[in-house]
Formats: sequence, structure tokens, C-alpha cells
Amino acid sequence: MLKLLKRFIKFTINPNDVIEKLCSGSGPGGQKVNKSENCVNLLHVPTRITVKVHDSRDLIINRHIAWKRLTEKVEYHLNGDDSKIARRIEKKRKNKERKRRKYADKHNNVPKSEEIKEEDKSEISSDDSDDNKDEGIKNDKVS
Repeated sequence: MLKLLKRFIKFTINPNDVIEKLCSGSGPGGQKVNKSENCVNLLHVPTRITVKVHDSRDLIINRHIAWKRLTEKVEYHLNGDDSKIARRIEKKRKNKERKRRKYADKHNNVPKSEEIKEEDKSEISSDDSDDNKDEGIKNDKVS
């Protein structure tokens, strides 16, 4: 909880700027979920960022998860590429690119960007135009 408080201070989330609403959840869980208020909605008023959490049947756990997600979203909104979420997204993108290159090298495939070069395109288009001329001559003979 101390880490979260430090992040609140770091990203200037004032608890007075957040509107917290509790509502009854839905889904599996039976009577406990349907009758008790265990879903948490948080709205950060200055940025209009909303978080709704109903991951657990316990209100305290949902509240903790909601505040954590709200801090991450506000951090991303304020810091952009320097935020924790942006770093996580960039890491996944790099891993995906690395796996794509590794697969292409393993199977001797050429990456999509290098498949058809400009020289090949011009050869293909010139070959197609010769075929059209031949068909026109055949049609003239038949008529």
C-alpha cells in the first residue's frame, strides 16, 4: 500500500479528485455477488479517466485493484512513453518483432517488407502487358 501512496504523490493523484462509487456486481458468485456491493467504479475528475473493477467477490481487493489500475492509467495519460504501461507495451512489441525475425530466419522466409521489390513489380507488369497484346491479336483472327 505504501508503494501505491508514493505513486499517488508522484503522479499527483489527489484522492479528493477521485469519485468512488460502489455497486453490486454481476456474474458468477451467487448470492454473495448479487446482493452485496463489491464492484468499484473510480472516476478521476481532472482527466475523466474511469476504471471499473469486479475481479473478485471481495470489496477490499477490488478497491485495491481499481486504485492500482487508475494510477497506471493516469501515469500513462500524463507521462506517455515514460510510463509503466508504455514500457510494457514496447517490450511486447520488441519481443514480437524478434520472434517474427527468428521464425523468418529459421524457415528461410523473407520478411514481408522485402518480398516484392520494385524491380520485380516492373517485370511482372511488363509480362502482363505482353499477354494482353497476344489476346487482342487472337480475337482479331477469330472475327
